[in-house]
Amino acid sequence: MIVGMVAYAFFTFVNIKNVPTFFANGDGDLHWLHGYFFSFVLSVGVMLFIGHQRPKSEAEIAASDQRDPAPVDMTPWKHAKNASYAIMATTVGIYLLLTMASS
Repeated sequence: MIVGMVAYAFFTFVNIKNVPTFFANGDGDLHWLHGYFFSFVLSVGVMLFIGHQRPKSEAEIAASDQRDPAPVDMTPWKHAKNASYAIMATTVGIYLLLTMASS
């Protein structure tokens, strides 16, 4: 996590200039989204390296496979599908209403 936070902070607060056009914004600076991508790739690379250098032991794998009972009732809500359909219909309705109002 430290590598991810440091890389994120670096690409957020350090303005990298003179990058290839593919990675640049209109001013020739590194685009913020590409900086986040490099931060993500660096973090994944560090995780893969650590996993390769020190893989989990059988005891650690067995401990992580152990499932504790849920502390709350995990029964699915019976109105979940109807509620999601209502939310989707409301979203589409608001979109259509605002589209018609803007013309």
